Amino acid sequence: MAKITNLPVEIISEIIRNSSTLDYHNLKQTCRLFYNIASQCYPRLCILKIDAVDHSDWKLVRSLLKTPKLANEIREIRMEWYRRDVNRLEETTTMQWEWTAEEEAKIKEIAISTKLFSADDKETAHGGIYPHTLNAILGGINSESLLPLLLCLTPSLETLDLGTAAPEVIEYEHHFGDDARDALQLIVSCLKEEDRDQYFVPENARHFFDNEGYEPTEPEETIEFDELYRDYIAETLDQVLELHAPFRKADATGRPLFFYHCFDRKGRFLPALINLKHLKIEGDHNMPNFYGGEATAVLFYLPNIETIRMSNCYSPDVFEGVILRMIGSPEGAKARNLKRLEISGTYVEFEDLKYLAKSTSSLEHVHIHVPPNFNSRRLDVEELGKIFLANNKATLTRKKILITDQSESSWGDGDFEQFW
Repeated sequence: MAKITNLPVEIISEIIRNSSTLDYHNLKQTCRLFYNIASQCYPRLCILKIDAVDHSDWKLVRSLLKTPKLANEIREIRMEWYRRDVNRLEETTTMQWEWTAEEEAKIKEIAISTKLFSADDKETAHGGIYPHTLNAILGGINSESLLPLLLCLTPSLETLDLGTAAPEVIEYEHHFGDDARDALQLIVSCLKEEDRDQYFVPENARHFFDNEGYEPTEPEETIEFDELYRDYIAETLDQVLELHAPFRKADATGRPLFFYHCFDRKGRFLPALINLKHLKIEGDHNMPNFYGGEATAVLFYLPNIETIRMSNCYSPDVFEGVILRMIGSPEGAKARNLKRLEISGTYVEFEDLKYLAKSTSSLEHVHIHVPPNFNSRRLDVEELGKIFLANNKATLTRKKILITDQSESSWGDGDFEQFW
């Protein structure tokens, strides 16, 4: 029987390139031949397992910091989500990652070399690696923060799939009482000892009041709902998480992703986004992917984007005219390369969809579905469909369009069951 090691080097190299980053290190350990060949090439598919207990994301970045040229081979990044969960402690308690001093220096150098470094990332996006993002990368708790760093290292990237995003660093059901306390206990237990000692995590509400010397206002049977105890748990949890999660406004109802800190309103992007062709952003039905309205507007105008699929996304600051405000007029920016567009279960205003339609010229497929509970101006499906057709005469037909409004009224003859 022929041995795989007898194959030509070119074929073994192609096998390695067509594997994923999760298989790469196993292949390198197979034998000396595979190790030597793998040291000269790299998989095209990079799989990020966000917050997985095996620290695979951190190890991946560590290897690319050591040999940056290998990152040039990555064509696709796919994200899978393994957040810490108070109900699955054994399988989700991912301990804090630590960089070496040399690795920290390289990461800081990359952040500054983007030339999009901003001193203030709290109110407006300036692209590049924000100081807050940089702190989260170095903090070693939230591996989602590594995506902006990877987008600095992978200029040949063509496809980015954010998976079914889980924006919250910890999954827990009730944001008060024992659930919130368990979330605080979980995240603090993952920290290095010197960081862990900064926080007092009470065993329960009674322990909190005995330790702090306060008297509860609630009776013993409902003491966990005492306002003072609840506030302490919530504020301490926020204090820990603000070091490791994207900034969000005080009145925001959800947490955004670090991905929305990879570009700015002036059309400046991290290196990988310049050549990106295919983008998929998806949120869970019960926990949507939160974004800023202006962040979403930028995505449609990535210079080489061909395919966008956006589903179950929600912006806490949706308002009409964000695309118009961004680009000035439909002629101010053109999504010339955009061929496939799906916006499903996502909050985008009618006026913005019209301006988006007017700025396209090469669309081949359009699927838009507005959520039934979107309390905004009703979508005129026929008007929008005809605008898309008028601006994409050479490439788009009614058979390739399906637009559905809040009341499930639709226009177009497209069948998108197997579209994606």
